[in-house]
Amino acid sequence: MKCVKFAAAIALCLGVGQAFAQTCAAPLALTAAGVTGVDGCAVGTTNTVGLVCGFTDNASQDTIFSLTIGAGFTATQITLTTTTATYTPQLILQGACGSTTECQATATGPAGGPATLAFAGADPAVGPGTLYLIVNGQGGAADCGTFSLAVNGTLPVQLQKFSVD
Repeated sequence: MKCVKFAAAIALCLGVGQAFAQTCAAPLALTAAGVTGVDGCAVGTTNTVGLVCGFTDNASQDTIFSLTIGAGFTATQITLTTTTATYTPQLILQGACGSTTECQATATGPAGGPATLAFAGADPAVGPGTLYLIVNGQGGAADCGTFSLAVNGTLPVQLQKFSVD
């Protein structure tokens, strides 16, 4: 049993074999370390966030991440790279996941990527707190691919809970 837990922990750390979140209620955590090998076309991946920011009505699959950042973060951009030549990536950063009107920043890339989402680290509207990154394709339902995300700075975490056992 310990070997199974150890293998699962290694897979989680490497970003391999993860079940990627499809809803705002259960997002994946995005840290300064980024993520690699995300399959946005995975079986079971769905479009759960339709009309976003009041202008993006997209039928493609969604992969949703949360960024919980503390004071002093230096990150100013998130870059998506892909090896899928037909994937036209779209990134949407929100304070309220799935909001039809609220957006911090958006970015789209050409077919085959990359896409760079810039946001103002010093902007009090951006942090500290929890933000949500929605990654999907700019085209129709079949616009998806495998991608990686990189963060160009630090995202110090906020202490959410503390206990002494």
